Amino acid sequence: MLSKKLPVVLLVAMISVMVEGSLCAAAEPNQATNKIIVSKMVRNAAGKYYIEVDGRPFLYNAVQSWYPPEQDYALYVEKTAEANYKCFTFWLYWKHLEPIEGKRDWTELDKIIDLANKYDVRLDIIWGGANFCGHIDPRFTPDWLFNGHQAYHIKDPNGKCVVASGFDMGNCCAADLGNDELLGKEKKMLSDLLQHLRAYDKNHRVIAIQIENEANIHGWLGGKAKNLAYINALGQVVKQSNYEMVTRVNLSGKKMDNEVDKLQYIDGHGPDPYDKSVALIRDILESNENTRFKYIAENAAYENSTSLIITALAEGGFYNIYRLDYDSVWNKPGVYDKNFQYWEVTYKIKNLNKGLNKMGSLIAQSPKNKMVAFNTEMDYPSGSYKAKKILSLKKIGFESKDGSKPVGIIIENDNKFYCVADDMACLVFESAPQCEAGYFDASGKWIKEVLIEYKTVSASEYQVDYKVGDCMRVVLP
Repeated sequence: MLSKKLPVVLLVAMISVMVEGSLCAAAEPNQATNKIIVSKMVRNAAGKYYIEVDGRPFLYNAVQSWYPPEQDYALYVEKTAEANYKCFTFWLYWKHLEPIEGKRDWTELDKIIDLANKYDVRLDIIWGGANFCGHIDPRFTPDWLFNGHQAYHIKDPNGKCVVASGFDMGNCCAADLGNDELLGKEKKMLSDLLQHLRAYDKNHRVIAIQIENEANIHGWLGGKAKNLAYINALGQVVKQSNYEMVTRVNLSGKKMDNEVDKLQYIDGHGPDPYDKSVALIRDILESNENTRFKYIAENAAYENSTSLIITALAEGGFYNIYRLDYDSVWNKPGVYDKNFQYWEVTYKIKNLNKGLNKMGSLIAQSPKNKMVAFNTEMDYPSGSYKAKKILSLKKIGFESKDGSKPVGIIIENDNKFYCVADDMACLVFESAPQCEAGYFDASGKWIKEVLIEYKTVSASEYQVDYKVGDCMRVVLP
């Protein structure tokens, strides 16, 4: 017990240290192993897998760009925050970190960490190593490895390099993933990367790393077993480091692969469907109940992106958009249009993210039987939507309002209902609700911002207007 004789100033200081210590305990090194676990995959009692960052549930709702830092990542991180994203997925090139063999250069990595601190976003690395889409790509691989080490290439029976399409880069040689020397060099690079993050990234901005990219796009060139073993070996570096974080894999196409799920050192994987079908996104996530982490790794920012995001979340999954800006190479829409101009989807995503951020920890943990989506029955939301659905034995209505085309999600937790949407909407209940807008703070405590009035239509119909950007909490008798 604290002594009553202690000076007030000292008491306040001691209490502050105690409170701060309790909030940050998960970020501190384990004293026995000196290991820091920045993020990890956890499974709750309901069976749902989700990411914890510094010991707290984290909503993986991300946006991606593959441009290197010299393309001005300052603009990209700023625009990420402007669109109300809390997670930015970016390409980290081996070429930038080791321009000369054996010499490390952390300049570009440190710049983006500094930007993430400035704009309060987390970072999700896509590791651009030796095997990008089944080939050695000159954009990502160091020149000393790309040009000077023929021993690292797969050879045909005539001793010539096996080539694979590098798409916009033309034909490229394929990496020999059975080469122990190549693997050793890439493992050492990742190990040094983690140690630098441990020293520099004090606020744990970097929370996850994708190992390589779409290794299956050429049919697992060089052999599937070798590809998976190589990926798993790189994942092992991360998971057995004294600075550990979540590892993930993405696959080209519209399906997942249970062999990837068996990799010991990969936490989860997701497909890159590049499709605007709501039914497809639902099917992908419904048909993979046993994966450790259900998510869409890449999908373009189609005009119905908020429908796709809500569908993924309601299925107990997560979502990543490729990309932040318009992709002129593949002619894929971005969250922003050309030159970072707003277009229709920009406003919708920005509105939705604002609400999602207010209950991110709740969505991360909630199983699909505790969530229900509205206006996602078709690929595009209706402007005359009116539907009632059952959630935890309560009938809840969701309607468009004044010509809006909202998509929304409602989550039940501890007999309370939480709602977010991307546009104006009207909620309908059969009994008089108690409503308020608010958010969950960093410790998971609900903070009320304002009470919300309801309108009595009849003895069995009560309406509440949803305000864009809110997280609404409803208590029903």
